[in-house]
Amino acid sequence: MNSKGLIYGGAALMLASINAWATVPTLGIMSTNANDIAIAVTNLSAGATYYIEHTTTLASNDWNEVHSFEGFEGHTNWTTEASDSGFYRAVRETYHPKVGEIADFGTGNAHDVAGTAHIVNNNTIELRNFHFDGGGVRIEVWLSESGNFPSDYISISDNLLGMVFEDDTLTLDIPTGTDLSKINYISIWCIPFGASFGDGQFQ
Repeated sequence: MNSKGLIYGGAALMLASINAWATVPTLGIMSTNANDIAIAVTNLSAGATYYIEHTTTLASNDWNEVHSFEGFEGHTNWTTEASDSGFYRAVRETYHPKVGEIADFGTGNAHDVAGTAHIVNNNTIELRNFHFDGGGVRIEVWLSESGNFPSDYISISDNLLGMVFEDDTLTLDIPTGTDLSKINYISIWCIPFGASFGDGQFQ
């Protein structure tokens, strides 16, 4: 995490910490009433994911993520229940160098698999213009460092059996703690038959 802006949910207390080169997200209370607190987060920059985190006391290291968004929004407004009083902070996580890389599934694959896979931020891969006829047995989206499926893989989807995609977008979460530098290959993998219905290399 690179920089933080901090606000107390019930007062105009503003604190911040920053690396010398990082942009500090700014938090401010827009409004409060009996039901909720509206928080504005500004001073954002592209190329980063932001997390709003909450704790009831600064004496604790127990910060819980309550909202996340991408910096290209420029600013965001977020509302939470007034009962969730305490401290809030916005934490900036810069994009990994692999964000923006694309893998092409090509054409002529089994079960009509086609489209491209995009690493859109540190936590998300999107399959775009994705085609799949829903056939097979148990089919999952797998990532790999070496491309040596199935001995080296991370699964990022449920079973796609019966799910038909025709030029669609499928958004998938990258598991927490995954080292993005090791995401080099992607495959639509049929587990029982040990076969790839379509794969590509991120570049």
